[in-house]
Amino acid sequence: MTRAIRSRSLRFVLFSCCLACFGMIDSRAEAQPGVYFAESFDDNSAGWTLDGEWEIGPAVASPAAPPCGNGDPGSDADASGVTEGLAGVVIGGAASALLHPVAYLTSPPIDTTGSAQLSLEFDRWLNSDYTPFMNNRVEVFDGMVWVLLWESGPSPAITESEWSHHTLDITSYSGTAVQVRFGMGVGSAGAYTGCGSWNLDNVTLLDGMPPPPPSSTVYLQEFFDDNSAGWTLGTEWEIGAAVASPPGGSCGNGDPASDADGPGGAEGLAGIVIGGSASTAIHPPSYLTSPPLDTTGAPDLSLEFDRWLNSDYTPYMSNRVEVFDGMTWVVLWASGSAPGIAEGAWSHHTFDITPYSGAAIQVRFGFEVGSSGVFSDCGAWNLDNVTIFSGPPPPPPTSGVYLQEPFDDNSAGWTLDTEWQIGPAVASPPSASCGDGDPSSDADGAGGTEGLAGIVIGGGASTVIHPYSYLTSPPVDTTGAAELSLEFDRWLNSDYTPYMNNSVEVFDGVAWVVLWESGPSPSITESAWSHHTFDITSYSNAAVQVRFGLVVGSNGAYSGCGSWNVDNVTIQDGALPPPVGGFVRGDGNVDGLINIADPVQGLDFLFNMGPSTCFDAQDANDDGATNIADPIFLLGFLFTMGPPFPDPNGACGPDPTADSLDCASYPGCP
Repeated sequence: MTRAIRSRSLRFVLFSCCLACFGMIDSRAEAQPGVYFAESFDDNSAGWTLDGEWEIGPAVASPAAPPCGNGDPGSDADASGVTEGLAGVVIGGAASALLHPVAYLTSPPIDTTGSAQLSLEFDRWLNSDYTPFMNNRVEVFDGMVWVLLWESGPSPAITESEWSHHTLDITSYSGTAVQVRFGMGVGSAGAYTGCGSWNLDNVTLLDGMPPPPPSSTVYLQEFFDDNSAGWTLGTEWEIGAAVASPPGGSCGNGDPASDADGPGGAEGLAGIVIGGSASTAIHPPSYLTSPPLDTTGAPDLSLEFDRWLNSDYTPYMSNRVEVFDGMTWVVLWASGSAPGIAEGAWSHHTFDITPYSGAAIQVRFGFEVGSSGVFSDCGAWNLDNVTIFSGPPPPPPTSGVYLQEPFDDNSAGWTLDTEWQIGPAVASPPSASCGDGDPSSDADGAGGTEGLAGIVIGGGASTVIHPYSYLTSPPVDTTGAAELSLEFDRWLNSDYTPYMNNSVEVFDGVAWVVLWESGPSPSITESAWSHHTFDITSYSNAAVQVRFGLVVGSNGAYSGCGSWNVDNVTIQDGALPPPVGGFVRGDGNVDGLINIADPVQGLDFLFNMGPSTCFDAQDANDDGATNIADPIFLLGFLFTMGPPFPDPNGACGPDPTADSLDCASYPGCP
């Protein structure tokens, strides 16, 4: 059996401990959890049972094996250099692709009698084909039968390149002989070869869930297991169990098969036609509206929720999140122009709603069809775990922060060349040729008191030819930094080179070094804030500076370009997070396959103004542009054994080539 190249990653999201994390369970807040079992796999003295290819031993790195993700890790989950090990399927090698039933790693029996609240925790590094080719599961024995806690599912495959921590509530299965086991089976011929499969560490059974954050007050925590809270549902909005639906062709992915807490849970979700498609008939916004909440006295207030959204773009479809401040509804977020939103996994979102706190605060989620010609088969909203609480989430890992600039003023002493400004956000209208206008709020969301830095805030950049104009930071002493990173939020709309060119640069004490610059066609058109990170360790010194630049290099530049908007510029000592997401080169229609549909999509984009959600994926030959050469390259690959795709080829990854193209959405690489 031969299959086309597939490459998608599965996000394994577990919110089993939400109640405790947000302070809804406080009877054990002062108690130290009792540990019934803790396994670091330095040996097998505990007496685990190992079926098939399961092993216990030191970590052994193995190379990546596209399209089956990444290889095995080079260290256990503690990465401390000590001599502990891990458990895995063929440590440092690949799982067999031959058909076989599920083979298990099974713990010894554990007496958890008397536990008030029992949890299973473990660290995981897993790379596997999807069902029915390969199946993975976690199970618990309640003294009589084995109960499934989690199992992997259909496409996409699971491709992990770092250790992740997982927690499951197993209170219902506590007893005198509790066991847990981890399984892997091959259920169909044609499974990918080279899959690293399971790597497992730090398996723990303990009494008590993680403690809630200090000083946290929860005003609303909605899992949508029912509508006892009294949400108001506009047309097509429903509350119920998750129901999967097939992908929507031009409109992204279908509805999810499980809520945001993963398969096996009893909770539900809220959505537009759960398991079906939103209507394409023109209609005003239809809202899902929360009941009123009294948050009087809250020192700070946050809104969090999980989202799975697939929608056409404005003006065809529009989506929004709003808050009621007691007098009016305020837009916190709204979707924008092309491309549409195509999500293939749950994503978590947080908004600061402190300015709207009051005796009758409400939130609502809206969906509108504003023009004929809208895409059909759009799954639209799926929503879960809506929470309003006081008390910020835990701070990120400690690191040395050398510069943190929210642009509430210019007290830090930035140097502003021609047209650069610092001040409050001011929205401007879209430009027909040059993308979207300036944002109506800074990167922290509407209602905040901070500002941003930009080229003519709320207006368009000059089209007169001029040399680089820079926004330049003050010198920063980063001496002694082990790992130095630059982070910032960006909203940028600009013509392409040679008409306009944009750059980000760093001063290493002697010369300015270009970290990134825009390139040839197409233009940069952004309708949302995006976060960017650069490793600048090599440039650390006693007087590091960064700067953001714009130059107009040729006559004929588009007018009305909003140009740069910059916020939250940070220089800090601390390791960069591992890369996530990315795209697969050549998969222009982002369906996870390389086939004839991709050059067809490319031609539709070039000659019929068809949609494109990932220009990087569409750039098949990696020349930094989307043009006729890309469909030609794809057709050569498919039918004449042409050259292979440049990286990322066959598996999710970042673009190794600096260019002006971007990837707004590639659902298979969340």
